[in-house]
Amino acid sequence: MEVYILKSVACLGILFGFYKLVLENTSLHTTKRFYLLGSLLVSMLIPFITFTEYVEIAPLGSAMTEFPATHTDTTPNIAPINYVPYFIGIVYGLGVLIFSLRFGRNLLRIYRKVRYNPKFKSQSVFHVLLQLPMTPHSFFNYIFFNKTDYDSDTIPEEVIIHETAHATQKHSWDIVVIELLCIVFWFNPLIYFIKHSIKLNHEFLADRAVLKKGADTSTYQKILLDFSSPVNYRDSSLINLAHSINYSSTRLNGLFSKDAFGQVKKRFTVMKTHTTKRAAWLKTLLVLPLLAALVYGFSTSQVVEKASADAETAMEFPKVPTSVIEVQIHVNTTGGILVNENLTDIDNLENTLLTLGYNKVSPAKPTNLVAHMYASDEVSMETIFDISEVLQDFGLYKRINHSSAKETGLVQKNKPTSYNIKDEKLFVIMVQLSKITINGKSSSLKTFARDIDKLTKNWKETDYADTRPIIKIASTPNTFLQKLDAEYKKTHFSKANGGLGLLPPPPPPPPNPPKVLKGVNDGDSNVPPPPPAPNVIKGVNDGDTNIPPPPPPPKSPLDHVIEMAKKNATFYLEGEKISSDKAIEVIKSNNNLNIQTTGKSSKNPQVKISTKPVKIN
Repeated sequence: MEVYILKSVACLGILFGFYKLVLENTSLHTTKRFYLLGSLLVSMLIPFITFTEYVEIAPLGSAMTEFPATHTDTTPNIAPINYVPYFIGIVYGLGVLIFSLRFGRNLLRIYRKVRYNPKFKSQSVFHVLLQLPMTPHSFFNYIFFNKTDYDSDTIPEEVIIHETAHATQKHSWDIVVIELLCIVFWFNPLIYFIKHSIKLNHEFLADRAVLKKGADTSTYQKILLDFSSPVNYRDSSLINLAHSINYSSTRLNGLFSKDAFGQVKKRFTVMKTHTTKRAAWLKTLLVLPLLAALVYGFSTSQVVEKASADAETAMEFPKVPTSVIEVQIHVNTTGGILVNENLTDIDNLENTLLTLGYNKVSPAKPTNLVAHMYASDEVSMETIFDISEVLQDFGLYKRINHSSAKETGLVQKNKPTSYNIKDEKLFVIMVQLSKITINGKSSSLKTFARDIDKLTKNWKETDYADTRPIIKIASTPNTFLQKLDAEYKKTHFSKANGGLGLLPPPPPPPPNPPKVLKGVNDGDSNVPPPPPAPNVIKGVNDGDTNIPPPPPPPKSPLDHVIEMAKKNATFYLEGEKISSDKAIEVIKSNNNLNIQTTGKSSKNPQVKISTKPVKIN
C-alpha cells in the first residue's frame, strides 16, 4: 500500500505540474476542466497497471516430485508488537471522520437554506432568497441571493449570469467529487491544490460565459473588484461546497497567496488571453507522451514462468479420481492379514490384491483404491509399517486405524463399497510452475489457504490427525514454493497438525570443523618421516634393463590385400567371388571395409570383404 500511495502521489504531482506550466494560463477552460478531473483518475489507476511477460521454461529434470507432508517441532518466537500500523490507522480514521463530518455539515447547511427560505424557479435554476448579508453563490441548480439586494434590484446582471453559468454547467458535481476525494486522501496535500485549481477554472468558465453574453469587459472587471473588496464582503455563511463570484480572491486565497487580489489579476489576464487552434492542438497532444512516460515509469512489470509445450507434456498431472473403492484390511496379533474376505500374510499380500481384481499402479499416480487398515494395540508398529509399504508400492492410499478393543480372531466381513471422494477425508495438492490444483480443482496463491479450509470445513479433529495430503510438485521455482508453504501454514489443517509444512524441512547444517590443538593436529606435531627411497642397483632397477621393443604397427588393409594377392588368394565381396585386381580397387575406394582372412598360411588363402561386421566362430 505504501508503494501504491507514493506512485499515485508522484503521478498526480507530475500531472499537476504540467497543468500549471502548460495549460493553466490558456483559454482552453473546458479542456482544463476534464484534464484536472482526469488527472485524479489517472493517478489512481496507473499504479495498478501490470505488464506481464511470459517466459517459457524447459522441464527441470524429473517430471514430478512428491513431498510427504512434514511437521517441524519448533518453539514459536514471540515477536514484539508493532504499534506503528495501529497508530497510523487511528490517525487516518480520525482524519476521515473529521472531514466526513465537515462534508456532512456543509450539505446540511445547504439543505436548510433551501428548505427554510423562499425560492422560485427561473428557467432551469432556482433562486433562493436569504435574509443574511452574503455574496451570491450557487450549488447545483440553486443560486443563493440576499433577499434585500434581490428585491431592490441592486445585484448586477453580470453576477446573475455568472452564477447561472455555474449551475447550468454542473460545476457542483466536480466539487462533490473532489470533496469526497479529500475525505479519503486527506493526507495528500496535492488534493487541496487540485481542488483550488478546479474551483478557479470554474470561475474562468463562468467569466467566459458572462463575456459571451455581451458584457463589457471593463465593467465586468470592475464588478469583480467591487465584490472582492473586504468592505463589500459580508458573507458569514458562504459554504465551502458552493461557488461564489469572489471565490478566487477571498476565502481560500490566503492559503495560496499573500496578495488578496492576486487571483483576480489572474482572472483578468485569462479573460484577455486567446489560445490559437494550433497552440491548443499542440498543448493537448503533449499530454499523450506525458501519459506514456507515466505508464512506463509507475506501472508494474512481472515475469511469469510458463511451461513449454514439451514441458507440459512431460509434466502432465495425473487426474484425481472422482470416486474411490474401499479395501478393508485387518491385522491380527499372529501376523495374519484379512483382505476383505480372504486370509493371507505379508509375503502374499500383493498377490492376494491382484487375485481380487485390484490393479497395481505407480505410486506417483492417484488411484481410486483406499486401504483401511485396522489393527489392535498388540500389533507391533514394525508389522504395520511393513504392511503399509506393501500397500504404498501397490499404489493405494492408506489410512491406519488402531482399534482399542481386543482381537477376537474373527473380524466382520465388509465388502468393498464405492462412494464419492468428497466423503473421503483426503486431498491431493499438485503444483506446476504457478498452477495449483487441489483434488483436480484449480486454485491460486491468493485463494490457496481459503480453498483448503473450504475442503476441510466439516472435518473432525480426528480427521485432521489421521490424514496426510498427497503433494506433487513439478518444475516450480523455490520462491513460489516458499510463498505457497507460508499460505499452507495459515490453513486450519496445518494448525491442527502443529504447523504441518508443505515442503520437507531443510537439511541440518554441517558439523563445525574440529578444533585445532597446538602440537596435536596443527601440522607441527612430530609426524614420522616418510620411508627412505629404495636403493638403485645398476643394471637391475636403474632403467637400463633390456625391455623388449613394442610390436610393429599392423599393415593397412590395402597392403594386406596386395600381400594376399601375391599368395594367389581367393577374394569374395559380399559373398561373391571377385578377382584380386577388383579387390584391390574396392579397398582403394573404401578403406573402411571389413576384411576376414582364413588359411593365411595355406597355399590358397581366402579373403572375404564386406561392409557387415566380421563374425568370429
